Amino acid sequence: MSQPRVKWMATCASWTWGLGDEGVASVLEELEQPSNKRELMDFLEGNTKTFLRSGLDPGKSVKLEVACGEDLLVGETSANPLESLDATLSGLLIPLIDNTMVEKEAWGQCNEEQKSEFTASIRKISTGLGHALKSMRGGIELRGIEKVDGLLGEKLLQYAAVANYISIVEENPDVTLEFESLVEVWSRQVEQYLENSLDYASANKIYGHEPGPKTEIDFWMRRMQKITAVTEQLKSKSCRAVFGTLHAVTRVGQDVAPKSRQVVFNTLRRWNRVEFLITEAFNEAQDNVKYLNTLEKFMEPLYTGTPDMISDSLPALLNAIKMVYTIARYYNTTERLTNLFTKMTNQMIINCKAYLLGDEHPDKLWETKPVVLIKKLRACLNLNEVYQEQYHFNRKKLLALPKGKQFDFSETQIFGRFDLFCRRVLKLVDMFSTVHQFESLAACRFDGMEQLVVSSRTIMEEFRNKRHDLLDFHNNRFDRDYVEFN
Repeated sequence: MSQPRVKWMATCASWTWGLGDEGVASVLEELEQPSNKRELMDFLEGNTKTFLRSGLDPGKSVKLEVACGEDLLVGETSANPLESLDATLSGLLIPLIDNTMVEKEAWGQCNEEQKSEFTASIRKISTGLGHALKSMRGGIELRGIEKVDGLLGEKLLQYAAVANYISIVEENPDVTLEFESLVEVWSRQVEQYLENSLDYASANKIYGHEPGPKTEIDFWMRRMQKITAVTEQLKSKSCRAVFGTLHAVTRVGQDVAPKSRQVVFNTLRRWNRVEFLITEAFNEAQDNVKYLNTLEKFMEPLYTGTPDMISDSLPALLNAIKMVYTIARYYNTTERLTNLFTKMTNQMIINCKAYLLGDEHPDKLWETKPVVLIKKLRACLNLNEVYQEQYHFNRKKLLALPKGKQFDFSETQIFGRFDLFCRRVLKLVDMFSTVHQFESLAACRFDGMEQLVVSSRTIMEEFRNKRHDLLDFHNNRFDRDYVEFN
């Protein structure tokens, strides 16, 4: 272990496994023996440190007297390789792709549509991988499961039949009382989650002030994963031992049953209701995820397209929503569809702002050519018009089927924010149309025009110096100054 290269590798390994240099070096010395290959494989379970030779001929030996160099690549993989892949995608690959979007040379002959499709696919893979990892990590952790191992110890593996559970009741009445208390805790825990987790107001806080429609898919996916985590825990040997023991209480005679026998009956009756709620909640989440996933491809333009592209995609999206609303078993309530439409509206507003500004500060709007800006502003207005037209078109189609589900949603709640945004956009169209007119007049040479042009420029500069966020439609100070501007 005297070679600098080996010492350096041992130091790298110590960072991965949390061991001191001397400890790693001594372990590696022992594991170098041919007879210890199996032990080496066991030792490498979990986080892995990888050392790869690079740029060397197969026959060329490694310079052990050099600690590190260009001939050796070092990497680390976590115990769960999916976490490493997720970190690589979200932290390295996707940001790298985003940075090359403006570099035409990096994309070769790909057009804008192909670039958008590729980036959307990569993001979808990354999102799906993130969902999978969340599912593996679980959600609700049933409290007190570790007590079961402590109460039963090595006997836990022996109890796999009714007769064995009965022997627990007969020999350990105190254990039965502990198990009954555990199930009461689990019942309260699951009931509380199932009751509180459907609160949309609280759930939307997780996703920020203006959640988009994809958060609806994420919400039900998370709920399904957390419920799955509960059912997986209930399949464990510890949980099976708890319920097996309590059910055994109902089978033994009164002479050997604990004094709390009736309490156990009540606890199991309550748990049966909880199990029904778990099954129903899982079926609901699974069904909602299935139907919402069919909408995802129609929602993609809301995130990646321009307002004109979104306008073109709305007929298919609204028709798909209508179909889900009429045939879904659970996702067919006024509250849920209103919530979905509201999130779609949020995303359209976000998209319009990004279309007008990109990643620039709102002040940059003043530096955009008025003709170009007005065209973009009108595209945003058109999107709102098409959105409401398609909504009412599908509403009328459902009215023709009086026995079916109807689009009886609050239009104020769905379209209210977009209408407010468009009122601001109309004012901007009017304002920048005025700017364009005066710029055109400034290019002309008429007697008496100079004073008018100077006056108009002064008014515009005064308005601009007030530093309003032109797209913040909740800012009432802009509206007051706009009246003065006119």
